[in-house]
Amino acid sequence: MQLFDKITVIIPTHERHKYLERGLNYYSGATFRIIVGDSTKTAFSNQNKLKNIEYYHMPNIPFVEKLNKLFKKVETPYTVVCADDDFITLTGLFESVKFLDENEDYVC
Repeated sequence: MQLFDKITVIIPTHERHKYLERGLNYYSGATFRIIVGDSTKTAFSNQNKLKNIEYYHMPNIPFVEKLNKLFKKVETPYTVVCADDDFITLTGLFESVKFLDENEDYVC
């Protein structure tokens, strides 16, 4: 199993589709699973740009409830929550997963 097959990135968003699109473009070369939870009234129009993205339109769902629903969809051993206006470097993700795999006493 490749290191990026072990990680899911969750991106919650609300009323910030420009930030979401920018983030998804940033991750366009990545192979890890990305789950987007969008509580905006209108669904994101460019949701099918990447093959490794699962987009869930969840209008008017409160933030904590949205995260709970998204976490239930995770099937990988590692998960990262990344705000729609933040970026996680691919090198940082790779090194984090590698470290956690090699040091089972650590949990985060």
